[in-house]
Amino acid sequence: MTNKKIIRLEPNGPEGVGLEELELNPADFQSSLPVQHAYDYYVDEDSGLIIGVWDTTTMQEKFGPYEMDEFMWVIEGHVTMVDENDDETIVKAGEAFIIPKGYPCSWRQDGYLKKYAMIFDPPEGEIPETPTVNGIIKPLSDGPMMELAATDTFIIKGEMPTQKHHIYYEDITGQMRSGTWGSTPFESEMKPFPRNEMVCLLEGNITLMDVDRCEHHFKAGEAFFIPMGTICSWWVMEHVRTFYAIFQPAGGAF
Repeated sequence: MTNKKIIRLEPNGPEGVGLEELELNPADFQSSLPVQHAYDYYVDEDSGLIIGVWDTTTMQEKFGPYEMDEFMWVIEGHVTMVDENDDETIVKAGEAFIIPKGYPCSWRQDGYLKKYAMIFDPPEGEIPETPTVNGIIKPLSDGPMMELAATDTFIIKGEMPTQKHHIYYEDITGQMRSGTWGSTPFESEMKPFPRNEMVCLLEGNITLMDVDRCEHHFKAGEAFFIPMGTICSWWVMEHVRTFYAIFQPAGGAF
């Protein structure tokens, strides 16, 4: 399923489709089985890229190395990640976190949780003995960012914006990155988007126009995904700030 179109992520799945209940393996849990649902908005089996929404009731997963690189934005509830020393990292609604592939941990869920996620799990990829980062990464929604020297992602119409970012995580293959991004207002020309990108809008509004001249409006608290090669333009009417997760296949340039 590799659609080259702008994809709006919705917490309950697409209208008329909803979320599908998952079949679970008891061996994956320290606790009794929860009830979990999911919907995959985008799947590229060749690269191991998945974009979706997922929920769960109370549970605790079996301790062990995490089997994939995963960026998550919590949209309801909170989660506690437990490491090998029983130290805890708590992530609340509105916050983002990344679990590096190979990081030993256990997901403890007290009450209901729902999240958006980008998963990178290449079919040929082995779990590394040492993860890229030995810990849970939590991007800061209001943390410091560095000004970008160029705006190569966009062909800007009119006055050049000021754009800033901070990279919080890069996977062991160099194909997945995640962090924060901000920009002053700008408008861009229509062009193929140069990478796969999931955007979680924290502040401001963004309007995307697709090749059919259809406008897609997004406001703070909403999320979207743009597959690499999707023809679109951006219109940012006020200052924006986002969490982002990028996947670009090996051989490409960010």
